[in-house]
Amino acid sequence: MKRSHQRSACLLAALVFVLGGSVAFAGGDPKTYPEEGKVTGTSTTDVHGSGPHGEHTLTMPSYKIETDTRIYEVRCANSFACGGKNKLEIGEVIRFRVGKKMGKQCVFFQAPGDDKERYVLVLSEELKPDAKPATQPSAAEPAEADSKQQ
Repeated sequence: MKRSHQRSACLLAALVFVLGGSVAFAGGDPKTYPEEGKVTGTSTTDVHGSGPHGEHTLTMPSYKIETDTRIYEVRCANSFACGGKNKLEIGEVIRFRVGKKMGKQCVFFQAPGDDKERYVLVLSEELKPDAKPATQPSAAEPAEADSKQQ
């Protein structure tokens, strides 16, 4: 009789652990998309690779996304990310965040009407020529601060 109680207790503990872990993962921080940019250009990029059947080239869609301060050149990581109904259109405004996936810089976004997060690889990122850099002290300011301390 005592063994059956021990087994029941172990099964119950395992069940609580498994269910509690899945609730913890599901209840993580919601993904936020603090950046906003407009798709201003489209093109294609050839991606070269090799596999068991030899070398091959895939042509993947690529896009230019402009924010107030930056210009991103991005390429679809796979056809699922921005193919078919997920295709980005010129003039479309997307909310996104910049992060890393498998060691590569990516732009993460949600396609309109879809709750799945998509990502595209960042090919280049540059400041817009008319963008004002973040306020940084000029070279003269630190010297002035040092002379005031003396």
